[in-house]
Amino acid sequence: MQAIGRAAGVGQGTLYRHFPTRESLLLEVYDDDFQNLIEAAATVHDAGDPVGSLRSWLDHLAAFGRKKHALSDVLRAAARRELHDRHYALILEAIDGLLDDGRRTGEIRRDLDADELLALVSFLWQIDTTTDERVPHLLDLVVDGCRTPRGKAHQM
Repeated sequence: MQAIGRAAGVGQGTLYRHFPTRESLLLEVYDDDFQNLIEAAATVHDAGDPVGSLRSWLDHLAAFGRKKHALSDVLRAAARRELHDRHYALILEAIDGLLDDGRRTGEIRRDLDADELLALVSFLWQIDTTTDERVPHLLDLVVDGCRTPRGKAHQM
């Protein structure tokens, strides 16, 4: 906390008034990163290429996963649960927005729900996304599984 206060140009008293614990500071950083992830869903949105938009956002999710993985050792289990409960509905809403365009065009499976896609990419929190070279390929495989099987666009 001393180093953070110095880098921010504030005294420790000021820092502790706003963030009484290291965890409270990290929760604020996490909230900010999470908000950026939600906003990225709108930023990558391209109605002309819904599958490309989904894949691009999954890259943002992978970057978020790297940060979350790095913070996980510091945050206590109770804090992680609070973050999960607070953000889960928002992340599902962002994913649904990305899936909807593809469902409308028939490019994305109609039987795919946002929570299922999130479960499919949960590997991002299990592997080191900073060094594991399989991450882009794994995300491509997930997106391929989200596509409507050929010849079934109108049946699903």
